[in-house]
Amino acid sequence: MLVFPNAKLNLGLYITGLRPDGFRDLESVFVPLPWSDALEVLPAESDSLALTGIPIPGEPHTNLCWRAYELLRADFNLSPVQMHLHKIVPIGAGLGGGSADAAFALRALNELFELKMPPQSWKITPGASAATVLSSFKTNPYLPTKKATYSRR
Repeated sequence: MLVFPNAKLNLGLYITGLRPDGFRDLESVFVPLPWSDALEVLPAESDSLALTGIPIPGEPHTNLCWRAYELLRADFNLSPVQMHLHKIVPIGAGLGGGSADAAFALRALNELFELKMPPQSWKITPGASAATVLSSFKTNPYLPTKKATYSRR
């Protein structure tokens, strides 16, 4: 299965106030860009991850696509896969490339293994919200509202 995780541009960030739980609400405007990485996920005899294109720092097992696979494998006892990520979207440029890669990995794995998981339940990491994942699939500009991941009092 071949998917193309797209980049998105954050046009602004507005911190709207302090929540009762100590976190802050955020509003932002995202515009999806016609620029993507390429991710292939195939059934395999043994697990493997190939990373090509722009060099990705860190160990391969810390890659967000691989972490998404490991989370699903823990819950669903998945068979081994061969994963190949060709990185085109710059890393650390604020274009959402890493989260899009992980979100599209979840989509590909969900389809490949016929898990029938609704996208609203998908998480990249145990702390990630489903809204973060779902934002990667938007094809038009949108205004997400979400909770900040930090607290300032």
